[in-house]
Amino acid sequence: MTNTEYDRVCPLCGTMNRSLYLQETKGLYECEKCGHVIHTTYPGFRRNISSVKLHDTRRPRYDR
Repeated sequence: MTNTEYDRVCPLCGTMNRSLYLQETKGLYECEKCGHVIHTTYPGFRRNISSVKLHDTRRPRYDR
């Protein structure tokens, strides 16, 4: 298996994510800008595209 690099646009924020090793991660990548984990396809691997937010970088909001 060769480690081919892929470029993918995040379907949520539109950022171009470059040089992704999708075969190594079985189609998963984390968007550089919004931080969502996207499950995408690449040649030889077919799956529905989905996303998950791993962490929230915002500070917690406390109601007074």
